[in-house]
Amino acid sequence: MSFLKKNQPNPKITLTPTELKGDLMFSSVNVSAPSSVSTVTSTLPDTTNTDAIKNQLDTILAGRHPLVFGGFSGLEYADPAALEQWLDRVLQQAIVKHGAHNLMVVAGVTSNGIGDVYRLAKERYGLETMGLVSDKASGSNDISPYCTKENIVYVSGPKDSWEVKDSAGCSYMVYVAAQHQGDFYLYGGGQVAHNEFLEAQALGVKIGWNPLVEPDPEKLAKSQVSRPGQDLTPMKSYYEQHRHQGFGDNVTFIH
Repeated sequence: MSFLKKNQPNPKITLTPTELKGDLMFSSVNVSAPSSVSTVTSTLPDTTNTDAIKNQLDTILAGRHPLVFGGFSGLEYADPAALEQWLDRVLQQAIVKHGAHNLMVVAGVTSNGIGDVYRLAKERYGLETMGLVSDKASGSNDISPYCTKENIVYVSGPKDSWEVKDSAGCSYMVYVAAQHQGDFYLYGGGQVAHNEFLEAQALGVKIGWNPLVEPDPEKLAKSQVSRPGQDLTPMKSYYEQHRHQGFGDNVTFIH
């Protein structure tokens, strides 16, 4: 093992892609020293906190690498088979890179939509699972049986929101990925997923996303009736509005 000398610039890391079952994974790393040194102020959450939820999350993770998933839940997906293939590729790549025993799959507890990742993680690969959700879901029949019961964390919040935030308004989902150097994967999604994407993007969290997938059309139509004028696919709208500007080096489009 080698160590950088004091005040020595951090190395520049370039990832080299290869193919795994038709999708992208990173198989090698090239390291070179940068030409100049800059002072960086960390925007990651403070590790010495008294937040009981964060302490609980840290304890459950126990050093594992988190794979955090977001997307449509109640609206589900127009093409569930495509979702399953996407999730399966992501899980396979993570297992190759980190080892199954070093992973923790994190999502919003429910079994619908993006919550199908729990089933795949448990049934196919025996991965550990954790859930983060509003306490409004306590006792719900929609909680995935594949999300380890002891690893479910309920978060109190506003009655009109399903977001899981701390007292400063920061997402606990993003905290898990940022504080534990994990990956954040988003497959479409509504306003909660969009807000988490923007926060994770700003913090430099590694994000893999596909914002163009559609929710179930029948469920979308019903929701549009009850929520007229509301953009129910904000991730897609955001992508279309900003695609020519780019989304940062930490964001990768995967499909």
